Amino acid sequence: MRQLTLLLALAHAALFAACEKDSCEQTWTQEVRVPVTLNRQAVQDSIEAQAPRAFCTGGNIYAYGQYLFVNVDREGYHLLDNSNPADPTPVAFLQVPGATNMAFVDGRMISDSYADLVVLDFEGPDALSVVSSSPNFLLTSDGFDVEPGAVAVGFEMQPVEFTQACDGSVTGRWGPENIFAMDFAASNVRGPRVLTPTVNVAGSLARLAFCARRLYVLGSDRLTTYDLESDQLVERNNTSLDRGQETIIRRGDFLYVASQNALRIFDIEGCGEPRLLGNAPHRWARDPVAVEGDIAVVTTRTGTADWNPEGDITIFDVSDRTNPEILARHNATFPIGVALHEGVLYICDGVDGLRVFDFDGGGPQSLMGRELTGSDRPTTDVAVLPYADGTVVLTIGVEHLTQFSTTAEGAITELVSLETEACDNF
Repeated sequence: MRQLTLLLALAHAALFAACEKDSCEQTWTQEVRVPVTLNRQAVQDSIEAQAPRAFCTGGNIYAYGQYLFVNVDREGYHLLDNSNPADPTPVAFLQVPGATNMAFVDGRMISDSYADLVVLDFEGPDALSVVSSSPNFLLTSDGFDVEPGAVAVGFEMQPVEFTQACDGSVTGRWGPENIFAMDFAASNVRGPRVLTPTVNVAGSLARLAFCARRLYVLGSDRLTTYDLESDQLVERNNTSLDRGQETIIRRGDFLYVASQNALRIFDIEGCGEPRLLGNAPHRWARDPVAVEGDIAVVTTRTGTADWNPEGDITIFDVSDRTNPEILARHNATFPIGVALHEGVLYICDGVDGLRVFDFDGGGPQSLMGRELTGSDRPTTDVAVLPYADGTVVLTIGVEHLTQFSTTAEGAITELVSLETEACDNF
């Protein structure tokens, strides 16, 4: 009888535990973003050099050697021969599905292709081929994996069933980051080393900087370090940041990161891993950054070019990189791209056009009194190209690509302006 009582007690306890488990486990369904994918091989098979297309603008710009690259968002790049900056000639369209940014080092071209990174062999207008790829390199996930052989191309809302176990663990969760478009650089490991041309310059909206074969990639909420080894990108370090990171540039042993609310400076001495030195908060807005010597210039803007535009040009003293300080702030209409080269400041305004200032001619507080000639065409980005025959200023806007020559006094003279139209996907 005593044994029967014990057995009944144990059975009751087991039943109670089962009921308790059933009651604490929860299941629900909700709409979440899940990845949309394409077959990777099909995407890469379509990467090729094609005949020139009707020219449209709107994407990022890059200059390498004699060539200009103008991105068509998520389609590829217009390739122009810029041997004569007064007559840039379209020579090809480099079809790279999912592309938004690219860069060169040692003869290799690296581009994003949706969430993948592809190392490309670029031999000129007639030759473009895939050397290697890093599958879903730009996609960070917490939950579902993208199936083998597929590349994430975006996200869509779908119902997903979630289950929370009694220990608090949740299955079915999907928490991907955005697919970030980056510039990347590469090295040539086949054949002799190719010397990098003098001109190897991205516009000011870049989200990648490189030092030798080390790459610093700026995501929306992180700064990641990669090494290029045998044409493969290998992650070395990942630094978490708050959301809203915008652009990155490297000057010497320092990285300057512009976010929606601050300018951050990282030490990368000897192409090392980033170490945060200083942080200078500013207004909440979108922005890139330009740096020369101990001065950094950040543009910030809110609204749109067509609706309630408002912006600032903020000048920082970064001589003490552990404690950058704001020297001055000037009102602007809708400033976007920015460059600072040999004491001349170039501001791309989406409403007022290209504005050029004699930066070295006085203090930061009197900047607006030293404006030089510019252009009234709305402009989004700028790159300063140090050609052997003289410096060329390359700008791009929704309706034009324009190049200027510069004078010793910093004034600019228009060389050419290619009238275009906005791409269909803008």
